[in-house]
Amino acid sequence: VTLLGTTYFLIKWVMQGSIVSLMMAAFFTMLGTLSRYDAWLVALGSTVFVFIYTLITKNLKQAKGLTIFYVTLAGLGITLWFLYNLLIFGSPFYFAFNEYSAHAQQTALAQRGELPTKGSFLLSFLTFTSAAILNQGIVFSIFAFAGLLYYFLKNRWRVNTWAPYLLLIPFVFNVSALYLGHSVIW
Repeated sequence: VTLLGTTYFLIKWVMQGSIVSLMMAAFFTMLGTLSRYDAWLVALGSTVFVFIYTLITKNLKQAKGLTIFYVTLAGLGITLWFLYNLLIFGSPFYFAFNEYSAHAQQTALAQRGELPTKGSFLLSFLTFTSAAILNQGIVFSIFAFAGLLYYFLKNRWRVNTWAPYLLLIPFVFNVSALYLGHSVIW
């Protein structure tokens, strides 16, 4: 929901130029960063989008200003998460390296040879794609892929049509996590 909110309001901002829409996109991004780590990559991707779009359509000064405006709210969730970990656990990276973290779990799995996708991009891609199809169904998956292909072919790489591509970030994030051995799907 937060990813859809981010994307929706970025599209609205591009279409209408409303600063309120940009603020709402940043708000949804911030909410996403408080609930999922892949939203951290969405925060980065959407910030880059805001900068590039404004740079191409306006000028460097406005691009810097709007990017700072956006990232201040969009990055607040990440900042608060680091602060929480620092104040409660004594380390801003406690969430990443404690004994219950994904890192600790994946290290144990790697020692037992139970990270089959680690180091194999193709297997990581096929594993996550299969999991996504099995979760959402083949019919929805076919329509989603066809819609993405249609959107890409219709719009190509015009900068004002980039915002919907943010919806692909969780896919890229999860395939990368499988490849790097930071995640596992059984």
